[in-house]
Amino acid sequence: MSAKGYFRQAYDLEGPEDARRLYGAWAPDYDSEMIEAEGYRGPEILAVEVERRVSDRTGWIVDIGCGTGLVGQYLAERGFANVDGIDLVQEMLDQAAAKSCYSRLIRGNLLDRVPVNDDRYDIAVSAGTFTHSHVGPDGLDEVMRIVKPGGRALILCNGEAFASDGYEGKLRDLARLGLADLTESVETDAILGNGLKGRLLVLDIHR
Repeated sequence: MSAKGYFRQAYDLEGPEDARRLYGAWAPDYDSEMIEAEGYRGPEILAVEVERRVSDRTGWIVDIGCGTGLVGQYLAERGFANVDGIDLVQEMLDQAAAKSCYSRLIRGNLLDRVPVNDDRYDIAVSAGTFTHSHVGPDGLDEVMRIVKPGGRALILCNGEAFASDGYEGKLRDLARLGLADLTESVETDAILGNGLKGRLLVLDIHR
């Protein structure tokens, strides 16, 4: 199947099994097809934003929905040494492992409980996961659990999904419960060649 075919299907997933099937088949060609055919820049944009905001290169970072490891690769180029990755799809994790930029790769579903202890990480990052038909705003609950109080989350959302899928209400709930404060919500440059903008969310974790 062509990149266009996989890409179209990615916005119509109906659950974890759909995601495993699609991304399992797509994994070997994902990087070249997304970057070359779709002009995908989300991971690079996120890594630049992390570099601007995180001065400690030795803290522990978790890459949520790490996929084939593009975010981890860009973070490694910027000197971040301690990065774990979590993804639902083993074939994507296999591609990430080949990049040798993660300390640990973990298979897990963010809408369930991932096999990670509470308060494990200083920083959570994510690009391409909080989008249509993937992980919605409820996935933020698991981010709250695995990031230490005093830590941060930097999440690059699909801009259209942010506007339509209930993120603003979820973020208000997290603030009301004293779990996290949204300190920045910034529209980014286009994350895809079709001009789709991203939305960078920066959360300070309290819990």
